[in-house]
Amino acid sequence: MSVGVQAPLDIQRLVEEFRLALERYGVSQRLAARFIMADTSQGNLSFLMEKGRVKRWEELSPRGRIPYIKMRMWLDSKDEQVRTLNMLKFAQG
Repeated sequence: MSVGVQAPLDIQRLVEEFRLALERYGVSQRLAARFIMADTSQGNLSFLMEKGRVKRWEELSPRGRIPYIKMRMWLDSKDEQVRTLNMLKFAQG
């Protein structure tokens, strides 16, 4: 995944927006970890979301920023959201 130069993200706001989107679509953290966060574990996603409540963008290493960039990209792309929901239907169906 090429992320390029990113403007600072408000991690607390991002994590809350991501959590609310998962709730709205009925997506569990386990499935979000697999289908949105590219095969990370549910435990790791939970940790990232908890850490996101207390970390600032500037405190993260470039590698530590990648999961939050993935969250932002997914939230910003209706196409990705639809693709994810279709994959979830197929996986559950």
